[in-house]
Order: sequence, then structure tokens, then C-alpha cells
Amino acid sequence: MMSPDSMRPISPQNLADVWSQIVQRHSILRTVFVPSVRADGAYDQVVVQNLDAQVTIHSADLGQQPPTTLTTFLHQLTLLPSSTMEVLCKLQMSHALVDCSSMSTLLSELLVAYTRSSISEDPLQYGEYVQYLHDTPSDAPTAFWSSTYQAGLPRT
Repeated sequence: MMSPDSMRPISPQNLADVWSQIVQRHSILRTVFVPSVRADGAYDQVVVQNLDAQVTIHSADLGQQPPTTLTTFLHQLTLLPSSTMEVLCKLQMSHALVDCSSMSTLLSELLVAYTRSSISEDPLQYGEYVQYLHDTPSDAPTAFWSSTYQAGLPRT
């Protein structure tokens, strides 16, 4: 990550604090999987109410590699400040938590929150998403895709 202000270096501690805000904002980042009480060997998903974000700040040069192990919480942010006012950010996260599109959203949020020092609006809550799906007529997606591909698949 490079500083938006060429006169001020990125603060690894401020970046870690912003990541902590994002972890508190998104319940999926406070999720752990525990062995289920059922006998089928499944796991249960548990959302921790308050969680200290797993952030490691190294005082090493960019030439050294950060650790590659994930913690119990399935994500780890490692920050390596350099002497050129940049900070290498390595965000490791399990695909059990997020997909590529969600990761892009989280990283965009991290950048915006760092430059503004806060996150403005509340994220869509999972319960709201489920309610939206429940309220959406079940034939709406079928109608959309049927009209979109009425003339057949596009040729490449």
C-alpha cells in the first residue's frame, strides 16, 4: 500500500486499527468453525461478538517473507513497512469465509477507511439479504435470465 499523501508515510498501526474496524463491521470475519455436537462429523459456524483482529506488524524489510500460517479465525493481516513509505499488506483468508468478489470489497473498504479514518455506512446484514431473497418473487430470476438469453448464448 502506498501513501495517498507523498509527504506522509503509511502508518502500520493506523492500518491495523482500520482493519480491526472492518473485522468488527463484518460478522463473517468474526466467524469460527467448531466441531458440531451432532455425530455426523460436521462443523458449526459460530460468530464471535467481539474479536481482536489478527494483525502482525513486522519491522522487517520487504525482502523478508511474512509467516504463512492462518490463525483460529481463518484470516490474518500481516504488515511489513518499508523505508520507502510503503507498507506491504498480506491478507490471508480462508475461502470458507469469502470469495474473490468479497475479498475485493473488503480491500476497497480497507483503502477507503484508511484514507477517511472511518467507515461511513453500515454493511448489508445477512438477515437483510435473506429477507430480500424471501421477498423476491421466485420467478423473477428465471424471467431475467430467460429474457437475457432469449436469442441464445453470445458467440465468441
